[in-house]
Order: sequence, then C-alpha cells, then structure tokens
Amino acid sequence: MQTKWQTIVIGGGPGGYSAAIRCAQLGLKTLLVEKGELGGTCLNVGCIPTKYMVELANSINKFSYLGAIGVNVEYLGLDLERYHDSKKKVVKQLTGGVRALLKHAGVEIIKGSAEFISDSTIKVTSKNDSFELQGEHFIIAAGTRPKELSIPFDGERVISSTDALNLTEIPKTLTVIGAGVIGLEFASIYSQLGVKVSVVEVASSALMNEDQEMVHYVLKALNKRGVEFHFNTSVLTATETNEGIQLIVEQNGQQILLPSEKVLVAAGRTSNADKLKLEQTHVELDKGFIKVNEKMQTNVKQIYAVGDIVGGWQLAHVAYEEGMIAAETIAGNRIENNHSHVPRSVFTSPEMSAVGLTEPQAREKYAHIKVFKIPLQANGKALINGLGQGEGMSKLIVDEEYGEIVGFSIVGEHVNELITDVTSVMSLEGTIDELSEIIHPHPSLSEVIKELALLATGKPLHSL
Repeated sequence: MQTKWQTIVIGGGPGGYSAAIRCAQLGLKTLLVEKGELGGTCLNVGCIPTKYMVELANSINKFSYLGAIGVNVEYLGLDLERYHDSKKKVVKQLTGGVRALLKHAGVEIIKGSAEFISDSTIKVTSKNDSFELQGEHFIIAAGTRPKELSIPFDGERVISSTDALNLTEIPKTLTVIGAGVIGLEFASIYSQLGVKVSVVEVASSALMNEDQEMVHYVLKALNKRGVEFHFNTSVLTATETNEGIQLIVEQNGQQILLPSEKVLVAAGRTSNADKLKLEQTHVELDKGFIKVNEKMQTNVKQIYAVGDIVGGWQLAHVAYEEGMIAAETIAGNRIENNHSHVPRSVFTSPEMSAVGLTEPQAREKYAHIKVFKIPLQANGKALINGLGQGEGMSKLIVDEEYGEIVGFSIVGEHVNELITDVTSVMSLEGTIDELSEIIHPHPSLSEVIKELALLATGKPLHSL
C-alpha cells in the first residue's frame, strides 16, 4: 500500500467522489477513503432512495385521479419486500456507476474509516487492518447524520429518515418532528400511502427560508390528504405505549397528546466532523461544522472540506461543485465558489422549486421590485399532468430598474425540472427581455416561464 499521496479524499459522497475524480483528471495521485458505500448519504439513504419512494407514492396517489376520468382501477396494497428489492437495484446500479467512474479516472479506493493524527497524516482503519497515510492535501467530505433530539433513535418507534426508507410495514399513524425539506417530503410520501400523518414544528410555518406564499400551496395539498400541522409547537416528552409512542407537545401554552405508531425525527442533520479527531489538527470549526473560505480551504492551507460537513447549503448539487472547486484549487487553478444562484427543490406532491431571493428578501435588498404571478391552472401541460387538475403557482421577481431577475419560485406537479431554465438565465445575468425571447415547446410546463417573462415585459400572451 502506497503511504504518501498528493491528495487524500475522506468520504465518497457527491462532494468526495466529484473531488476525487477531478483531482485525478488534473493529474494528482488521488486516494479516496470511504467507510461505507460509495455515493454517501445521497445515493444510499438520501436523495435517490427517497425520490424513488416519492415516485412510488405519487404513482399510488394517481389511482384516485384515474377513477375520476373513467379508468376502472383498484389499489390492492403494496408488497414492500418487492418494492425494497427494486429500490436496492437502482441504488446498486448507481453506486456501481460511481465506482466505475472513479476507477476510470485513476482514483485508488480504500474501504475504511479515517482519523487525523496531524495536519498531514491520517490513520485508516479497515476491517482487518489499520495504517497511517500521509497526504500533501486532504479533502474532507465526511458529510452529516440525522440529528437526535432528547428522544433517541431506536429504529423501531423513534426513527430517522434512513429508517423511514426501510420500514417492513406501513404504519397506520406517523408523527413527523420537523417541517423542513426532509420532514415535508416524508409527510407527503406517507400520507399518499394512506398513513395518518401529523407534523410538529417549533417554528411558525414550514420551510421558513422559502417564500411563504408558495409554501402555502404545498401545505394546502398535504392538508387535503389529511396531514395535520402543529406549528409553534415543541416536544416535551415521549412515552412508549402498547400501540407505539405518545408525545406530549406544547402549543401556545397548552399541552397536547399526540399518539402514533412511529415518530420520525426530521429536525435537521449534524456534522460528522466529530468522528475525524480534528482536535489533533489545527482545523477550525463553527458549531461543529468545518470553516472554509470561497475556495473550500480551511485555515490549514493543505486541508479542504466540501459538502454537508461545511454547513450552508446541504445539497448534493452544491457538494458536486464544491468538490470540483477544491480539486481545481489544489491543482493551482483559479476558481471560486458562487452560491448566489443555487436551485432549491422540495420533492413533495406538489413539488416546489426556487432560485434566488424570496419576495421579502428582494424587497429588503432592492429599492424597487416587481412581482409577477401565474397560476398553473393556466398551463395546458399542468392540466394534462394532473388529469384535469393544475394546482400550483409560479412567481417571478424582477428588479424594476434594470430588469434583472432576482428570484423565481414555482409549485406544482413535476415542476422541479423547470428550475434550471431560470437558474441558467440568472447565472448569465440575463434580463426578463432575454428570458421572454426563449422559445418553449407546446404543450409543456416550461411555457409558464416564458409567459411570466412576457407578463413582466408588458406583453402577456396567455395571461391577463
């Protein structure tokens, strides 16, 4: 085993494997250390299996619409064993693809856990051995894990998002703690599977960093499926019962009992930095996350960190970019991080996507803005996709002085694929005039973007 490397990457998730591939492409002798499966949280217990479950739930939910348009169908239940087998095949195919990409790029891979001994040396512990490795540069991409509250996970009654992906039986009732992205996605999934879902959130609403007018459409749809929301509510105690677990929560000074078979804790994620013995280095942390500059470099010049472990945007597509930025910087190329146009998507039903500023944020930053909105009921493809229902809304926020697009949000079925259209124009500093000149196919959901731009330029075609 080679003991000295130009670059050692710790963690094989989106940030880690993208960094390793780019380092190798740039001619650096690169080692990737991963204690679990390649692909990290995203590919194994996050983005991919969660969205696979979203697709399952959405497909089952379609049965109610099919009956309304004359299709005689009956939903007879779900074989979870066969479903989990099909999900595993998809995950295995993608993890195998990551391994092939790393191998093709020339990256060496070791399966084991890493701990720092100093700023230049790590100890790797594998199944049968442990050894020390030296690196000229390190890229830490060790990710995060579900945050535990005062109620510890037991994998049975109090579950994490990972557990929620692998249940062997569908519960009749579920309480979700947290109304962020993860909490809302699982509330959407399980409510479509016929589960009675309650959501407990300490804040005054869900997705507090997003435009609340748009969030309203998501909450309205979940309410229709029987999801109960308890905002401004904190959990006091949890007690096991014969039927499951009972929470005592406090809302507006009153205590409420919330019994359910299972409780899903989706109140955020915590950094894995504490697993790396960084106290034996000079790397600085901020509330458990690793501090980095715009080049993903820590205060120790040869140590970089990317992905969820640095906090900020905990999104796989951001981790990809950060991994490549770190690699390019190590190779001596000038490249900097730009998080001003990060698309944000929530895979509920209906979906929600946004890029740039929310309306309140834009009003605070700009002297004069204009806001343009078009309901998806005005879009033919939205009505087709919803088999007659086109629930949702789109919103474009424009700086009145220069016509610059400063924010965009959209809610509806299958709208997450649209966000890149506006993100691209915003990244190129395009204006509403330029956005309005792009031709979109008909019928398509993307036509709503052109119509918004036409409305913003005072030349609407299909809206008032």
